[in-house]
Amino acid sequence: MSIELELFGDLVCPWCWLGKRRLDQALEGLPKDSVTVKLRAFELDPSMPEAGLDPVAFFEGKFGSPERAQAIFARVTQAGLADGVKFDFSRIKAPSSRLGHRAIKVVERAHGAAAAAAVQERLVRGHFEEGEDLAQRATLRRLLAEVPGVDAAAADEALGAGGGLDEVLADERKAAELGISGVPLFLGPGNLAVSGAQPPAVLRQFVEALLAEAR
Repeated sequence: MSIELELFGDLVCPWCWLGKRRLDQALEGLPKDSVTVKLRAFELDPSMPEAGLDPVAFFEGKFGSPERAQAIFARVTQAGLADGVKFDFSRIKAPSSRLGHRAIKVVERAHGAAAAAAVQERLVRGHFEEGEDLAQRATLRRLLAEVPGVDAAAADEALGAGGGLDEVLADERKAAELGISGVPLFLGPGNLAVSGAQPPAVLRQFVEALLAEAR
């Protein structure tokens, strides 16, 4: 018996990265292939210009003041330590995440879900730890080339031809239809859902309940 768990999240959402890490911990020890995770694209700011914005101005505007932005960054940084995530908000950009989401879809189509998950991890790590600009095709191609088994040149060519866009927009339409306004969100069969970067124990309980229902 297996179930599909859909994970709605944004590449530039720190709590989404933590949520994915905590989900991975929650799934440890379960029977192999009992849960498949389907990554769903969600843009926190779909109106973000394709080239992105100045990060200092963007985050100060988003959070209201430099002091409030720094306080929020400090809280997220502290939360990440327990999950092995080292946020570096001094280097972070404010890019559009759509191209990165499209890259994940292109890789998923060509290489499968495991490769797509590896690409997602590389992109979010690049964004939050290394200050990489995910709105740049050249940056994505370089990061994709670091993921074993991924044909970065083919993925870049697909992106240039518009690849992945339909899938990203379909995910976002589904989120809108379901009334999803915040991420991460974990969606199971029957539209049963848990929202937020919940602790691994909470996510494990949720998954076990879904598996029991499926039986």
